[in-house]
Amino acid sequence: MSAATTTPTAPGSGPIVTLEITGMTCASCVRRIERYLDKVDGVGSASVNLATELATVQLARPEVNAAALLEAVEAAGYEAKVHRAVDPESYRTALDEAHAHELSHTRLQLVVAGALTIPLLWGAMGPRLGLPTPALLEDGWLALLLASPVQFWAGWRFYAGAWRVGRHGAADMNTLIAVGTSAAYLYSLAALLFPAFFEAGAVRPDLYFETAATIVTLILLGRYLEARARASTSAAIKALIGLRPKTARVIRHDLETDIPVELVRVGDIVVVRPGEKIPVDGIVTAGSSAVDESMLTGEPMPVSKAADDRVIGATVNGSGSFRFRATQVGADTTLARIVRLVEEAQGSKAPIQRLADVVAGWFVPAVLALAALTFVAWLLFGPAPSFNAALLNFVAVLIIACPCALGLATPTAIMVGTGKGAERGILIKGGEALERAHAITTVVLDKTGTLTEGRPTVTDLLPLTPVGPTVGGSGSGPGAMSTTDAPLLATDEARELLRLAASVERASEHPLAAAIVAAARDEDGLPLADPEDFEAVPGRGVRARTEGRAVLAGTLHFLEESGVAPDDLARLARLGERLAAGARTAVHVAVDGRAAGTIGVADRLKPTSAEAIGRLRALGLEVVMLTGDGRATAAAIAREVGIERVIAEVLPADKADAVASLQGAGQVVAMVGDGINDAPALARADVGIAMGTGTDVAMEAAAVTLMRGDLRGVAEAIDLSRRTMRVIRQNLVWAFGYNAALIPVAMGALYPFFGLLLDPMIAAAAMAFSSVSVVGNSLRLRRYRPR
Repeated sequence: MSAATTTPTAPGSGPIVTLEITGMTCASCVRRIERYLDKVDGVGSASVNLATELATVQLARPEVNAAALLEAVEAAGYEAKVHRAVDPESYRTALDEAHAHELSHTRLQLVVAGALTIPLLWGAMGPRLGLPTPALLEDGWLALLLASPVQFWAGWRFYAGAWRVGRHGAADMNTLIAVGTSAAYLYSLAALLFPAFFEAGAVRPDLYFETAATIVTLILLGRYLEARARASTSAAIKALIGLRPKTARVIRHDLETDIPVELVRVGDIVVVRPGEKIPVDGIVTAGSSAVDESMLTGEPMPVSKAADDRVIGATVNGSGSFRFRATQVGADTTLARIVRLVEEAQGSKAPIQRLADVVAGWFVPAVLALAALTFVAWLLFGPAPSFNAALLNFVAVLIIACPCALGLATPTAIMVGTGKGAERGILIKGGEALERAHAITTVVLDKTGTLTEGRPTVTDLLPLTPVGPTVGGSGSGPGAMSTTDAPLLATDEARELLRLAASVERASEHPLAAAIVAAARDEDGLPLADPEDFEAVPGRGVRARTEGRAVLAGTLHFLEESGVAPDDLARLARLGERLAAGARTAVHVAVDGRAAGTIGVADRLKPTSAEAIGRLRALGLEVVMLTGDGRATAAAIAREVGIERVIAEVLPADKADAVASLQGAGQVVAMVGDGINDAPALARADVGIAMGTGTDVAMEAAAVTLMRGDLRGVAEAIDLSRRTMRVIRQNLVWAFGYNAALIPVAMGALYPFFGLLLDPMIAAAAMAFSSVSVVGNSLRLRRYRPR
């Protein structure tokens, strides 16, 4: 195995160390381990997840030794080892094998315990129920013989767990079970061996071997069912890992060779035939095909791929064949990153869980005190034989109060919710993001690449004056307004306007600049000049000299600031208004200080944008469009998709401020974007949502990533968050309510009114049912479908 998992999470924070914990059984274990880890000098914070059995430790100082963390966990009474950064498939396989072994061992113990407990129950309960019962089954010595293996072999795990924490002066769920069942067993043993002693003290020497054995058996049944259910919560990760192909066909020494996918190197040329899985990420170099990416993005339609297109490992090729150059391999592939992100999310903790952890930390000692109080109260004030009643109620309180459900309420729901999201192409970074997302009130959408395709194209060329020596005519008005019937470059003036603008813009990286340059290059015989003294003003425009002329291209304000005459600006403004009415962006051009004309650029709306806005509004969310476009253009686009609120003419650096102002008005804001300039706003928002078709920087800054460029995923992510939080609340209400209601019953609160006591065996069944019901309720999220 390789080095420990130690990765920084954010600027200014220390590395993270992940530990694998063994021996946890309930929420009190979680709280205890966290307290011990927090005490280690140099630890910033520690979070333990019961469902994944992992501890995530944020270090305040990088030099903290992992050995100190392991010692802290062992001092708390548990076993730990550093989680190693190995291949996800190998780690998951090893984990599955360990869980399978544990499940098999628990099943064996359950079968043996059940086989021995059934005759015990028959012998004890048969006569009371009027059932024919062989005399042998009523024999106390046979009961001892049957109960002992159940108590000390099948139930040994409870003694071992109680000892691990007990030797450090603590108690957990194992303590409650071990003390409760031992009390029933040892009392029965004493009553069997020394009946005269009890009779002399006016105590009826009843035997409760069947009670102790049944409690152990029922709790093992609950553990077994819980383990099986919890295994289902990681089904999403198993499915993702299973997508990865085992081999790749690469060209080595001019020959096609099949090799294990682990041996593919960056730069290798990989051959993909019809119907095969793509082994790693890369860029197509030759050939074409349609690729099914639904297993990663959730998008059912195949995506066409040709030269220079990106392909993703684990997706399925269609009927074509192609070659591609490997760009990401091993742990750097998209699939590996997704698996890593989902695992981290499933191991995280939502803020709502903190209350349960704090309560659980004090819960076990409080239960032990209540059980002792119950025993004393029944012994002093209970009806004869008071000792028997005191013992049974003491055991019932210990058994009914086990806080398993509290520890599982939140992490199981987060595991299933984030896993389901991954199946549908929605990557949620953790429990905190999941919890924040359900409270969103306002969704802010960047326009370019989010609402639109992100590929602007030139739609209109509107020259005002002759801009070059080859242009004829008076140039007194706009020419070459594009229509469906007229070519874009209908006049020489239009050609020269485009040529000069493209010559300057070719040095810019702005999407509008790229559209202008692409339009010029699409025209044969339109030579571009090299710009000199180039300067780009973010959010405004560009200036440069080309062929001895000073050229400006950008917004009207930019030209005004650069000294273009007011009369010329007025003429350009009228052209801009015409373009804005058609939802086009105007790029104004001036040459040697005089207005030359305006270029109209449009970025087509995505076909699903209007539907996505409708879904967001149906969820009761306010939708805001944030764009650097002029107000008229932005308003036209907003009307087309049904957005009522628009924040226009926003510079890239000011996007985060716009989000902050909405937050200042009391809104819980989700920011949706895909570009590098969206990253500050994504980080500033309560929940940042990055379109997976965008940049890695945006995806890194966001709490949620949509693997496909479909805006409908935003509504789906928020809806999934709401449903997951609803399940978590249901789990917590059940877990808290179960203990709050049944502990008083176990203490005998109903006896004065109805003469009812809670049998310890019923308490054990209820406790097991509590944990299984919480996990089962979480698993309902696997059936999630968007509304």
